[in-house]
Amino acid sequence: MENNKKAQILCYYLTFIAMGLSAGLLGPTLFGLTKQTGSTFAQIGFVFTVHSLGYVVGSTIFGRLYDKIAGHKILSVMIVFLSIALILISLSTTLWFLLLAALILGTAEGVGQVGVNTLLIWLFGEKSTPYLNGAHFCFGVGALTSPLIVAQLLENGYGFNKAYILVALLILPAIIVFLLVPSPDFKRTETVENTKPVKYGFIILVALFYFLYLGIEISFGGWISTFATTLEISNEAKSAYLASAFWAALTFGRLIAIPISVKLKPRFIITADLVLALIGYVVIAYGGDSFTNTLIGTIIIGASFASIYPTMFSLAGNRFNITGRIAGFFVMGGSLGSMIFPFSVGLAFETSGPRSLIVFNIVMIFIAFGVLFAILASFPKKQLKPTS
Repeated sequence: MENNKKAQILCYYLTFIAMGLSAGLLGPTLFGLTKQTGSTFAQIGFVFTVHSLGYVVGSTIFGRLYDKIAGHKILSVMIVFLSIALILISLSTTLWFLLLAALILGTAEGVGQVGVNTLLIWLFGEKSTPYLNGAHFCFGVGALTSPLIVAQLLENGYGFNKAYILVALLILPAIIVFLLVPSPDFKRTETVENTKPVKYGFIILVALFYFLYLGIEISFGGWISTFATTLEISNEAKSAYLASAFWAALTFGRLIAIPISVKLKPRFIITADLVLALIGYVVIAYGGDSFTNTLIGTIIIGASFASIYPTMFSLAGNRFNITGRIAGFFVMGGSLGSMIFPFSVGLAFETSGPRSLIVFNIVMIFIAFGVLFAILASFPKKQLKPTS
């Protein structure tokens, strides 16, 4: 039984590494994709929109399949489509072909996001928070590695699209593990047995928070390299390292968050994260066109975003039992934010210039504060406890 759990954890961590590798490619290759497809910044912003639309489809339509079909079978199919999508992106020479590939990529990632979060909660119940942080740490490992791959390929004279082919080949072997390890069954969380039936208003608030948080994270992570290149803060290759620094901070922040999540209450963790993010944006906004200040601000922002996703997910899991359908609704909220925000930033790039990225994100952070306070106000005080 214990060996099965270890193997299952390996499955989920491999899944998130694969998803991180794919997610980390878009940002540092955005400038190259714009040239390869002959698009403008406003047009290439549709890539994020369609990618997130795929996330919505994957999380809502296919996410509920986890309540009916063995999860590892679903994850193995997801990996196959993830690889196909990456190869299609590398071959894209028109915007429409690129958008189709982005749709497939987003759908696969949405299926994986719902699956890993749901299956870990089924596997560990109320003690799932450290394992959720561990999974999201693995996502960061993958997302951190991708920009490094892109930067190295560019510096050595290879096309950026070779990175997509390389990552597609790297993640395929994970299928073998999924087919050999049994999937966990639904597990009712003991701490929520006697709680009141969850109201849809609470679920909507949590989904709205994910809408804001993921929109901010993806728009910043996706556009920061182009932000630096356009303002001539750094060249294209050097700007790729900004995306890498963002994912590095996110990654190691999640590693640190594992022991912190055992000691501190979720409301403290998430509030501190949002405050830290504001500090990072201020550093970039008032640091001038300095690569060093932009790098420092990027690292602060990445670290601040590290534990938000799994902590909010676990907080909701203490309120009611998470099913594939409910998890899909949360992921859908984040997907819509990921779809709308980067596209909005792309339009702002064209009309107001690249600095609009920072202004837009700061405004959204303040709105996220308001939604967080509404969530905590509707949460019984006795349930606002450590998530371990």
